[in-house]
Amino acid sequence: MAKRLEHKVIVSIINWNNSEATNLCLLSISKIEKASQPDIVLIDNNSQKQPLVLNNSILKNLKNFKLIKNSINKGFAAGHNDNIKRALSNSYDFIFLLNNDVELLDNDLFDKLCVLLLDKNVAGVSPKILSKNNKDVWYGGGTYSNIFGHTKHVDLNVSSVQNVNFVSGCCLGINLKLLGNKALFSEDYFLYWEDTDWSVNKVKEGYTLLYNPNLKVSHDVSSSLGHTSSVYAYYNIRNSFLFMYRCVPWYFWPTTLLRNHYVLAKYVLLNIYKNSEVKFSQLLRAWWDGLRNVKGPIS
Repeated sequence: MAKRLEHKVIVSIINWNNSEATNLCLLSISKIEKASQPDIVLIDNNSQKQPLVLNNSILKNLKNFKLIKNSINKGFAAGHNDNIKRALSNSYDFIFLLNNDVELLDNDLFDKLCVLLLDKNVAGVSPKILSKNNKDVWYGGGTYSNIFGHTKHVDLNVSSVQNVNFVSGCCLGINLKLLGNKALFSEDYFLYWEDTDWSVNKVKEGYTLLYNPNLKVSHDVSSSLGHTSSVYAYYNIRNSFLFMYRCVPWYFWPTTLLRNHYVLAKYVLLNIYKNSEVKFSQLLRAWWDGLRNVKGPIS
């Protein structure tokens, strides 16, 4: 039986055209003893292709659930920032960002991650994240290279909590009492790379980030977009340049640019040899917008 939460905890989830995944996510939370559940705020980012439909039988098993429907797609950062501001104004201690395609594998996940967030210097914490389809470790700790301006998901293959310099926004607990408004994410990115920016800046500010390998969630990776989609490719490429301008020391720009162009070249080769749905013109636009430091959603 999960321990009753002693702190005020809220979970922030964003849905965009993926009701099935969102219902499964909520179902996994509903399996926690009701009295021990965190509050949940679900934001629908103006789903048009697949309007949000929630399973009422699942909602009945949630202690405190609120749905907010945006009139526009505000993206990852702005959507979660709205909930972070809401949590701060209502004196929550911790907020958990949870991708809508994540399912809890441990009913006491929130309780045990909250214990880690009680440390006076811990800003954020992530659990082990497994790929839903093949059960491989998708995130088993994260590393950041300042030289190449990028992060990497790794499997640290450890049994104890570890300090890391990158935590995943896919499932991320944040200490609101410690950070206050510093808990907010940069809205320049719109989609992807926000957690990289957030993590790197928190480490620079002297905070600690933790990875707990003993708590697990499963993640249906990029279920709303897919890794081969043009939208994913655009933001992944463009935002790698935006991150460089924002967070990488200028003397590491040459090596970061080398890495960014390596990623771009991989997309180009996929386009040529595997008939990717991502058009070359879209890749060119992402590259050009990245060099020009274009921010926010695609116009």
